[in-house]
Amino acid sequence: MIRDALATTKRLHGAEKTRALLRADSACYGHASISAALTAGADVSVTARVNPAIKRAIGTIPDNAWTAIAYTNAIYDNSTKTWIA
Repeated sequence: MIRDALATTKRLHGAEKTRALLRADSACYGHASISAALTAGADVSVTARVNPAIKRAIGTIPDNAWTAIAYTNAIYDNSTKTWIA
């Protein structure tokens, strides 16, 4: 399904110059889904279910490798002193 959707996207007018992004929740977290997207030339953003292996993998990412996300429509919550997107 992912391969077919990305192939259809590439056929859209002007889409051949744009790299697709597959965004999926943890239901699509797995080799088959991610491999299909990467093979089709797409970038991938997938939410993974947190388990001990995922926690260990995240723990290996250096602090300077993280990238902040700038949410354009975030709202500041004074009671929690946090941004909500």
